[in-house]
Amino acid sequence: MNLNGLDQKLHFLTGKGGVGKSTLAILLSLSAVKHKKKVLLVELDPQGMLSSFFNQTLNPTPRPLAPGLDGILITPRTALREYIVKQVKFSKIYDLIFENKAMHFFLDAAPGIDEIAVIGKIFYLDQQKKWDMIVVDTPASGHSLYLFKSPKVFLDITKVGPIAKRSEELYEMLLNPKRTAIHLVCLPEELPIQETLELNSEIKKLKLPLGKVFLNKMLPLLQNTAPETSLSILDLSLRSKIEESISKYQKRNLIQSSYQKVLEKGLGQKTILIPWILDQEINLCTLSSEIKK
Repeated sequence: MNLNGLDQKLHFLTGKGGVGKSTLAILLSLSAVKHKKKVLLVELDPQGMLSSFFNQTLNPTPRPLAPGLDGILITPRTALREYIVKQVKFSKIYDLIFENKAMHFFLDAAPGIDEIAVIGKIFYLDQQKKWDMIVVDTPASGHSLYLFKSPKVFLDITKVGPIAKRSEELYEMLLNPKRTAIHLVCLPEELPIQETLELNSEIKKLKLPLGKVFLNKMLPLLQNTAPETSLSILDLSLRSKIEESISKYQKRNLIQSSYQKVLEKGLGQKTILIPWILDQEINLCTLSSEIKK
């Protein structure tokens, strides 16, 4: 993957569920490693695919996944506990105050608590200066928007004080286009295209820095270099099936191209096309070989 225009340190990949965000996060991370960058790959879902892909259990402490690549799992409550313990200095005080049913009910009900804790942890990792690039595999677009909005929500609520100061720092981190990029991942299908355009509109309203837009699972153009007589020598039934398959492929290719045009017109920018590797096992084996290099 070409890293031109990807000079920021912090990269969020978001989009509709099932469009391949995790795969793109892995590809981006491995490409950066090949360009001699030290990379941290961030998983926000305990059930996400990163642990199974690397065959290692991710936890709240960064751990090596491959040469030049570390991984971490960030969950809201572990991030919140870590932050509060840093403030009060004693973990027993946290356990006494926060580890009870009443406080759990409050934390579950309080809007933005989980999201601000996650963003705060990412901010802390960014401040450590251990990595050249941090790649975050975010949840589906709706939850990602809550994540991106949380610093502004807390800033509007608190106005002054230490919480307001930290919220402002987090908000400034997200708004800085030299520091942060929010990349969209999409499929060349009607619903993902529509949701991506809506997500782009929300990102613009929040004045967040839009990065690249990846259009995943694009069929490569069918190049027919065989002589015209090649099919004529085949059995008529087999020839008909091949011609029908070619026709269906070409029609699907045209549909994907039309969706690409709709997306690029709505976004006002070109997309990065990610080819569809039809055999998933080959795809994963290819990625695994890249890790070992």
